[in-house]
Amino acid sequence: MTVAALDFGGTTVKAGLVRADGSVTDAWTLPAPVDRAGLDPIADRVRQWGATERLLGVGVAVPGVVDASGSALVGVHGKSGAIAGVDLRGWVARHAGVSPHDCPVENDARAALAGELVPGGAVAGASSAALLIVGTGLGCAVAIDGRVLRGSHGYGGILGGHVTVRLDGPRCACGNVGCAEALAGSRALPERARSHPGYGASPLASLPAFGYRELVEAEAGGDPCARWLLDDCVRVWAATLVTLVHVVDPDVLVLGGAPLAAAQLIVPRLEQLVDDHLWRGMPRPPLRVARDPAFGVVRGLAAIVRSDADRRQRSQE
Repeated sequence: MTVAALDFGGTTVKAGLVRADGSVTDAWTLPAPVDRAGLDPIADRVRQWGATERLLGVGVAVPGVVDASGSALVGVHGKSGAIAGVDLRGWVARHAGVSPHDCPVENDARAALAGELVPGGAVAGASSAALLIVGTGLGCAVAIDGRVLRGSHGYGGILGGHVTVRLDGPRCACGNVGCAEALAGSRALPERARSHPGYGASPLASLPAFGYRELVEAEAGGDPCARWLLDDCVRVWAATLVTLVHVVDPDVLVLGGAPLAAAQLIVPRLEQLVDDHLWRGMPRPPLRVARDPAFGVVRGLAAIVRSDADRRQRSQE
């Protein structure tokens, strides 16, 4: 059976149908809704799927903490505020015509990691792993002894992007100072670029807004401002990974998100920085790029839906 998946990112919504063989079809991307009315075209597509597909369920990923009921997003700090507090489980179930039990809602980084741990994923079968997913913010997730960490209140493993990497850095929307996300999430890029003395001559200055794709393109074109900013972002990502390794001691690190489309540019630098800064004598976990950096969360949601369905079936036997 097919699984439908909705990944509500801070900037875009990515969605698709995940077939039994893991392939993603009918994939599409929309701007993230800025208000509740922006949910209408998404609901239309979900209804279409429910009418034309034999759905096992619908998975939903959100860029923050999921409430205790497992239905809604809380603690967004300005990201995807249009869905904050919405009963997403009930909303997608109603439009898709399936049971709410078949519509899990999960933090986006946890969903991405769940997808990489199953057969076909970048770290299939790993006992312990830590993931960094780069997007509007910096998402993290951790698996220990084969299980994704949740913690006592749902925050376990997902706040790696809010570790302080610069004590004199900017105040983050979360309330902390010098967070990795406030320095190297895509929302921070335009303001940080403007602080560079060469910004006025940079191609970035002519853009009304830009993200990692434009930053990588400008760096590849030899722009000094872009080179400085991308290099600093990589340093911040590396500091985040080092902290995750020091806390978790994982077998492997997983990297996801749009910038990994330039993996050949970024990963060797990350590997070197992580190696340079890890505790001396500590084993160096290998870095693996997500199977599908752009739609990894969508694939992970399908893995969660299928796992939940298998578990319920076993409990009934």
